[in-house]
Amino acid sequence: MSSVEPKRTFLTNAHIGLLEATKPTANFPTTPSYRARCAALLELELELFRPRVVVCLGAPAARLLAEVVSGAESWKPWPGYSGLQINETQRITVGISELRFEALAIRHPSAVVSRSDRRREARLIETAANS
Repeated sequence: MSSVEPKRTFLTNAHIGLLEATKPTANFPTTPSYRARCAALLELELELFRPRVVVCLGAPAARLLAEVVSGAESWKPWPGYSGLQINETQRITVGISELRFEALAIRHPSAVVSRSDRRREARLIETAANS
């Protein structure tokens, strides 16, 4: 597998700050004000970085991205990774303002998944970044 040029991709968990939680994989807050701040920052990052590919690290990031871009209807409501694979919507073309880019939903690196799932997701990122 060839490497992916970093400046072509934007990896995000889409949430601001560190959690004060007993578990490092705890859920992010769901308050409207927190989600609005996260969405505003994500929009700003997309406009500033103008990526070709956005890799959403985990379902919360994919759900938040779907709220701020057009073209992510297949991610609302969140169908789960199996649903994305079945519907072939793990990689979609989306946009914000005049910017269009590929969006990918992959499991967060902290998630326990099989090595074959990781390889498949790596190929998905590579294909999107090199297309």
